[in-house]
Amino acid sequence: MVASHKYRPTRIGRFKDLPEGREPETASKAIVSPDDYPKLWKMSQGGYLNSAIGRAFGVSGTTAGKLIRKYQAEAGL
Repeated sequence: MVASHKYRPTRIGRFKDLPEGREPETASKAIVSPDDYPKLWKMSQGGYLNSAIGRAFGVSGTTAGKLIRKYQAEAGL
């Protein structure tokens, strides 16, 4: 294993007051509204892959699958 000679500051910086919560419209992930859950479910029933469904709504395929299962449990499908 080769040692890195890159400068890395080890001093901890000053304390900064961090803002409480997050600013509106700055979510780190795309948020799918519950109104779109039926659309997700219909796409999954139509044969689309979770990755394709997620891409259409700006989330990952895993997240799309979780939302679809959540909707199925709530709606009793």
